[in-house]
Amino acid sequence: MNLQEMLKNVKYADKNVLIAEFSNGFAVAYERGTEQWARMGESGQAEQRSVTPGETFMKYALLPPSKGILCPGHNANYLDTQKWCSFSAAGKETIDVYLKRQQTPLTQENEKQRELYQQMIAPLEITEYTYTQWKEVGQGLLMGIAGWPMLIYCSVTGKKSASGDPELAMLFAPIGFVYAGQELVKPSGKAKKIKNKELLRKENTGENPAMWIGGNSPDRFRSLDLLFPSGVMLRSFGADKSQNEFEDESYKNAEHFLPVEPRLRDKVYASFAKTEQIWNQWRAFGEMLQPENQTALLRSLGFYGDPDEST
Repeated sequence: MNLQEMLKNVKYADKNVLIAEFSNGFAVAYERGTEQWARMGESGQAEQRSVTPGETFMKYALLPPSKGILCPGHNANYLDTQKWCSFSAAGKETIDVYLKRQQTPLTQENEKQRELYQQMIAPLEITEYTYTQWKEVGQGLLMGIAGWPMLIYCSVTGKKSASGDPELAMLFAPIGFVYAGQELVKPSGKAKKIKNKELLRKENTGENPAMWIGGNSPDRFRSLDLLFPSGVMLRSFGADKSQNEFEDESYKNAEHFLPVEPRLRDKVYASFAKTEQIWNQWRAFGEMLQPENQTALLRSLGFYGDPDEST
């Protein structure tokens, strides 16, 4: 594969970082440096790569087709040996900035999926509210009540409290009561609830998605996901699909189903199919990246060898 023919754009993020954008919509980041530590060996110990004076290591990574940042740890490969390694801290930061700003191949599909999710749950009339967390109140009161006996014991006997610090005993009571009072006056619990419960169905009457309610109750939950019979899960941030059998059983045993328009369901399936296609193309492109064709590309761009000698 001739990478020069596929090259669409080149961005020099800094002196030692280059990002090559290709006509298929994907991008590869390169970093050159002279650090010696290569990777963790099979024994779990860091393996030190031998260094020739003046030698420059080239690292690369096929960037993900979705927005985000590079994972910490092993996030790159050495170009010559193909062994796992990591971009430098400065290199990773530079590449992360690019990823956050760049429109990726999956950006459009993720936006479609988020919009479809909102269209499907809009009829439920979901509202947010706050509630008192009585467990927190109880813990605060218990801490406050426990502090007074400790304080009296320390005052009468002149001995230290069980914690070994009489001042700590003095703090327990006021802090505990203040903590409990704050929770009563300004509840910290946050949740959502479904106002239009008439839409909820106990039985599935077709291809309707099952409702995964984070918190189990339509009156108090943190998140709401929609699981389709095909296994596609539509969430507030996009769609994905699990390969385990647990979700198949979860769909069959779901307590609530949400009637949705067939056209919206079909759009979810079509968008997710496009997402899978992009990921498959991304993986196939990664397998085509070999030391030979990447080295030829970097040499043609003058980004190979010592940075002080490159153009």
